[in-house]
Amino acid sequence: MLCVFMPAMAPLWAMLGETVGIWPVEWGTPMMIKVLAPLFVIALIITLGSKELDDSCEEEE
Repeated sequence: MLCVFMPAMAPLWAMLGETVGIWPVEWGTPMMIKVLAPLFVIALIITLGSKELDDSCEEEE
């Protein structure tokens, strides 16, 4: 998820959306950066937060 939602991938997402017709052509790269940044942060929290949950389960045993 981190690689897919990385804001550096915004130009590729913009090109994909324009080609397939998923979103309006006016969006472009700046809008895709605004869309991908929160998704990237959520994926980062899930990735980094999962290790803490695993550690807390091991301490209980």
